[in-house]
Amino acid sequence: MVGETESKEQPYTSKELVKEEVSDDVHSDDKNKELPNKRRKIDIDPDLKNFLVDLSNKTDSSVDYLRYLTSLTEQDKTMPLNNVANIMKSVLPPGTKISKEAKQLMQDCCSELISFVTSGATEAVSEDKRKTVLGDDIIQSMYTLGFPNYSEIMTIYLQKYKEFQILRQLTIGIIEQEGQGKRYKKRQENTDESNDSNDAKDGEHEG
Repeated sequence: MVGETESKEQPYTSKELVKEEVSDDVHSDDKNKELPNKRRKIDIDPDLKNFLVDLSNKTDSSVDYLRYLTSLTEQDKTMPLNNVANIMKSVLPPGTKISKEAKQLMQDCCSELISFVTSGATEAVSEDKRKTVLGDDIIQSMYTLGFPNYSEIMTIYLQKYKEFQILRQLTIGIIEQEGQGKRYKKRQENTDESNDSNDAKDGEHEG
C-alpha cells in the first residue's frame, strides 16, 4: 500500500518547479537580485507611523507624511540592491562576502533613513511655503532628528558642493567665451581668405 501511495504522488508541475527555483534564488549569496513581489504596497512601520502622526499634531503641520509613503510599493521604496552591495564592499577587506540577508537589511535601513530625514525636512518647506526641498533643509532635519554628527559632515559636503557648482558655472562661461572667440576668429580668417582670393582675381583681370 505504501508503494502504491508513493506511486500515485503527482509529479511537480512546471509552475511548482519555477516557484521552487525562485525560492532557492532568493537565498543565494552570490547574486544581487531584488526579492519577488516588490510591486506590492509597502507596510509602514508602526513606530514610524506613530512618530509622524505625533510630529504633525505637535507642529500643527498640514504636511501629510503618510500619504506619500503609503502610495509607494516595495520596489519604489528601496535602493537598488546592487548599489547597496557595492557600497558595503567598498569598506570591507578584499574577498569578504556579504550575505543576502545583510544586503537586504542594509537596503531597508537606507530607504527608511531617506524617508525619515526627508519627512523631517518637509516641515521647513511647509512653513516657508516652498515647493523645493533644499540641502539646508536636509541638514537641519538630520540635526533635529538626532543625527548631529552627520549633519556637521553634510554641512561641509554641501559647502563643497556649492563651491563646485560655482566653479562649474564659471568654467562653462569661460569655455563658451573661448568658443565664441574661436568662431569669430575663424570667420575673420575665412573673410580674409575670401578677400585675398577676390584681389587675386581682380589682378588677373587687370593683367
